[in-house]
Amino acid sequence: MTSLQVRLEELAEEFRLVSDVIHHYKRVETEAPFGVWAEQYEENSNYADNQKTEFGIHIQLDYYTKTEFDPIIDAIQNYMTGQGYTWNLDSVLFEDETNLIHYTWGLTLYGKADDQGA
Repeated sequence: MTSLQVRLEELAEEFRLVSDVIHHYKRVETEAPFGVWAEQYEENSNYADNQKTEFGIHIQLDYYTKTEFDPIIDAIQNYMTGQGYTWNLDSVLFEDETNLIHYTWGLTLYGKADDQGA
């Protein structure tokens, strides 16, 4: 496994390959569709000899679209499955104020703790 920063950079690039409207931390597009992802908290980390050996970081991906049955939804889910990520579709909501369909996924990114400074 590799460091957290390397894993996050890889994830950013991979999401850009799925769709160029998915960005880290902030929305870039002014119109839908667009997606935003960010790290949220640590989960499922492993310890040995009172040291963290591996970490898990929970990532949340939000995707907004006006298109019912948007094909990017399948592309996102197929990508996460194909890459072996542990993921869940946490919610799908229609937002009355914006007329957008809002999808939210959670996925876990793993890395090795002793490589964090590398």
